[in-house]
Amino acid sequence: MRSCAILDASPQEGPIEGWVDDLALGLGARGVAVRRFVLRGMRIQQCTGCFECWVRTPGRCRLRDDAEEMVRGVIASDVFVLASPIVMGFTVALARRAVERLLPLLHPFFDFVGGEIHHRPRYPRRPALALVHDGAGLDAEDEGILELLHQRLASSFQTRLAFVASTRRPVSEACDALARV
Repeated sequence: MRSCAILDASPQEGPIEGWVDDLALGLGARGVAVRRFVLRGMRIQQCTGCFECWVRTPGRCRLRDDAEEMVRGVIASDVFVLASPIVMGFTVALARRAVERLLPLLHPFFDFVGGEIHHRPRYPRRPALALVHDGAGLDAEDEGILELLHQRLASSFQTRLAFVASTRRPVSEACDALARV
C-alpha cells in the first residue's frame, strides 16, 4: 500500500483519537502517505437521496461541502480507514454520514457479483476498507457482527474489508497489517 485516507469519525476528542494519531504516524514511518479527515471539523451534509450524483452530475454530489474533498481523498487512496467509536453496536452517525456521501463513487447500474446484485463502481480504482473502533463494551459476538456489517459495506463498493481492529490491539499491529494492503 502506498496511500491511506483516514476518516476520523470521533464526534469529540477521546481515547480513540490518540490511537488514530499513532496509527497515522506509524503508517507514515512505514512509507505510507496518510491523509486524515477529522470529520467533526468538516462541514458534511446529510445525503438527501436525490441521486443527482448518478444521473444529473455523474460522480459529483450536488451538495457543496467538505465531503467533496473527502471523496477525492478516499478514491485516491489504496485503503481508507473508518475510525469510529461504537455506540449501541454501530459506528457513530458521523461515520455513517461520511459513508453515505461516498455514493458518487458508484454507478446507478448494477452488476451481478458472487450471486448478488451490486452497483457498478464508477472508477477502476477501488480502495480497500478498514475499520478501527474503540471496542468499548463489545464482546466477541458484537465484534463479529460489526465486522460482518463492514464486510457487507465493502461488498457494496465492490472492494474488500482489509482489516478490522479495536483500539485494544497494539497500534503497531494495525500499522503492519495496513502497510501490507
